[in-house]
Amino acid sequence: AEPPVPLPRSGSIDLQREMKLSFEALSEIAAMKTAALEFKELEDRAISQAEEGRHKDGSLVIPAIIHVETKCKTFVQKADHAGAKLYEIVKLFYPDTNWHGWQDFADFIRATFGEEDNFTKMTAIAAPFLQLVRNVRDCLEHGNIRNGVVIEDFAIGADGAIALPKIEIDFRDTKQPAVSISHFMAEATEMLLQTFELTLTHLCGKHVQPFAGMPIYVGLIAEDRRQNKHVRFAYGMYYQDQGFVPIG
Repeated sequence: AEPPVPLPRSGSIDLQREMKLSFEALSEIAAMKTAALEFKELEDRAISQAEEGRHKDGSLVIPAIIHVETKCKTFVQKADHAGAKLYEIVKLFYPDTNWHGWQDFADFIRATFGEEDNFTKMTAIAAPFLQLVRNVRDCLEHGNIRNGVVIEDFAIGADGAIALPKIEIDFRDTKQPAVSISHFMAEATEMLLQTFELTLTHLCGKHVQPFAGMPIYVGLIAEDRRQNKHVRFAYGMYYQDQGFVPIG
């Protein structure tokens, strides 16, 4: 485990503000999950209806989903809202920094904790993803730059097969090869959820203070010690014979 480092502003963090931002971010991620599931249901229903139509008269019916671009825009807006809330939380821990986006944050973490630190490695992956979310939202919301994101409904491929609705991104050094929208939504939701969880875990771990002269850490709770299966991390201590033991 890594040793804790001092808190900014003499150890003070606005915990109420942090909790509020956390709930707001998780609400947006939950909305992303709902949107992703709804899109997948629409996709499956369109395919089923097309197959039923083809069975009746033998003709080829191309499935369709109404307002595909609008649904993508709504999804990405929710993702960017969640990312913005996370960014505000990060700034509560480092209020005196002058960052201009996620890459600056990742560079700061690398410079502060070193190349081999797990927080550095995590942010090196998370920062490009969060920047992709911001870029896609900007691109979809401004018609003059929309050519950076291509969104297509069901279409007949070169091989004659019907391809799923897809999204392709090439904007502001952000690239995402063509992928089905349903896959993109599912992966983005999971990635944002993991990024949120691990960023908060590392932030708390880097700033935890000793208690009664004893070092306290943020660690992974063994599955058989979890009071809630969805709560994977906690404050605790390390013992040679027991490993990480949560406090409380």
